[in-house]
Amino acid sequence: VLFRSHKNKYSLKGFLDTGNQLKTPITNKSVILVDIELPKVNTLYIPYKALNTEGVIECIKPDKIYIKGVGERKKVLIGLIDEIGIEGSDGILNQSLLERI
Repeated sequence: VLFRSHKNKYSLKGFLDTGNQLKTPITNKSVILVDIELPKVNTLYIPYKALNTEGVIECIKPDKIYIKGVGERKKVLIGLIDEIGIEGSDGILNQSLLERI
């Protein structure tokens, strides 16, 4: 996954999680969860519910995102979390990102 945010480019290895269906409630943007340090520009907070827990997650809106083998996606947010917990991955991809536009 490649993305640009606030004039910086980032590359990360993402893990496709069919259970990650996190989307913003109003705009229906998909959320990629990452555990890398990013500048907190264009920050917003979205609510989530998952396996007996709920809360809000801090997200940033990237300028552009590209997924190898899939292409560019526009309706995406980057959710900032403390730890992915999947060895060798920097992020968890949302299944909806693989669907055709």
